[in-house]
Formats: sequence, structure tokens, C-alpha cells
Amino acid sequence: MTDFHIRYLWNLVETEEGVPFAWSGKVSKYMKERYSKSGVYRWTIWEGKRLRAAYIGEAERVARRIGQYLSPGSGDSTNRRIHDCLEKQFKRGLKVQLEIISIEEASLNSIRIANENLSDTFFRRMIEYLVITDTDATQCALMNCILNPIERRIHKAKRMNQFDEILRRAGLIVGDSDI
Repeated sequence: MTDFHIRYLWNLVETEEGVPFAWSGKVSKYMKERYSKSGVYRWTIWEGKRLRAAYIGEAERVARRIGQYLSPGSGDSTNRRIHDCLEKQFKRGLKVQLEIISIEEASLNSIRIANENLSDTFFRRMIEYLVITDTDATQCALMNCILNPIERRIHKAKRMNQFDEILRRAGLIVGDSDI
């Protein structure tokens, strides 16, 4: 059996050369130029030097994705959920940072593992899921939603039951049928 190791670093996203992105900032021209590429990113919440929570994601164009978190539309629940969580922690005085992954080149059988491959959706998601799994073993809370398809369906069913209960209380559903 062959050992499989992927080494990666998290680099702070910058709004300008040498200036780290700050929560509640905007996507600068520099960011649009530098991060308009595919990548895996992570939002982090720090209390002093202690990493408290992280959200890991992937995007075809990272700069655009950052903008979606900063100004979430009404239809995207993930953007709204993450925005609200980060905003709340920022207002509590915790440090919110944004980082992008840098992978040390490696290989897995015939698969070349390198930053340039992040433009491939399947490769990018593989790296995202590996990093989520690796992060889950650390001492910080992971803000990502459930990834297991079965658990996702159970979660959706529970939300539907909650929605049905709200409609029942409002008198719009009696038993199992609509009025």
C-alpha cells in the first residue's frame, strides 16, 4: 500500500498587495483580478489566536463567490446563512478572515495534484471534501452543512415537517390535506 499525503497551506485573501481582506469589506479591483480563478477557500472565525469555526467552499471564480457572501440574494440560503453567521461573530468582536488554498504538487496514481487543476470541477470538489474532512478532525467547529446525501434528505424532510407544522398552526393544513 502507498501512503497518500496532500500538503496544503491557507493564504490570506488580500484586498490589495499585502492588505488582508477584512469582513464587511467589498470585493476590490485587486481581488477581482487576482481571485477571478477557480479555487477552494475558507472563512475562519478567530477568538484571539484560537480558531473557533471555519466554513470551507469551492468556486469556479472565487472573487465572484466572495461577493455573493458579502451581499447575499434572497434566494440563496447558503450565502445568507454564512453571511449572517460571519456578521454576528464580527459584531461580537471576533476576527473573521478569508483564506484561499495553495496545494503542494503531488500525485495519486496517474492524477497530478496541483493548483492548476482546481479549474476542474471534480478535482476542486475532491480537494474541498478532503479539506473539510481534515478540518473536521481539528478543534474548530465546521459551519458546512451535511454532505451525506441520505442525511441531507432527512434534514430536508425535517424542514418540510416544520413548514407543515407552521401551516397547520395557521389553519392552512388540517390533518394531511390542504384546506
